[in-house]
Amino acid sequence: MISPQKALLLALFFFFPAISPLSAQTEPVKAGEMITDTPPPSPLPDLSAPAAMIEAIEQRKNELEKRSRALDQKEERLRLMEQEVGQMLKKYSEIREALEEKEKKRKLTEDEQLGRLAKMYAVMPPEEAAARIEKMDESLALTLLGKIKEKSAAQILTNLSPVKAAKLTEKLARPRR
Repeated sequence: MISPQKALLLALFFFFPAISPLSAQTEPVKAGEMITDTPPPSPLPDLSAPAAMIEAIEQRKNELEKRSRALDQKEERLRLMEQEVGQMLKKYSEIREALEEKEKKRKLTEDEQLGRLAKMYAVMPPEEAAARIEKMDESLALTLLGKIKEKSAAQILTNLSPVKAAKLTEKLARPRR
């Protein structure tokens, strides 16, 4: 069994480590070392009277409770921020998926329209198709000629101006990116 005096000394060393005999052995903080956010220990009261000791212990207890409440508040704020970030990420993912789906549908519709247009140009007399392709945007002309069967495309290219036909043929020969 520990005597009351020893228990009091242990409690004091626990709550006030600065008065511990071991604290005299610690070295001062050096430049570049990490300093924690723990407040410096309270000034030491006169510990000769038991009432002063109890008051000092109570003061230290209050300080620790105050720090504990502050930490609890910080943890709660962090938890709320984590929830917000999680909700934002979920919303971002939903928006991204919706945009990807919309882009797929747009591309599919565009491919269908280009397929129908290519079929129209393939059955059109080569002279008329060439006259229209001569005037259209080069990327659209390349897409159409790429979708048309080789025989029809060759007949259309034959009816284009030599400069335009050479330009389109050159670009058709390059791999698409």
